[in-house]
Amino acid sequence: MRLRTRNWSDEKIQDCKEYAQLLIEITSGDYSPPMLEIVTTLMNIFGAYVAK
Repeated sequence: MRLRTRNWSDEKIQDCKEYAQLLIEITSGDYSPPMLEIVTTLMNIFGAYVAK
């Protein structure tokens, strides 16, 4: 939703989702301890969680 309000195309959003998934897959096995995944879906620009 946030990306659509920034006028991102569906193709660009899908590309970013695929890239993010690729990073998760690569880092889950190659790093010890695994790299931290930070989900920002429910965060505002200040890092605070927002109500859904």
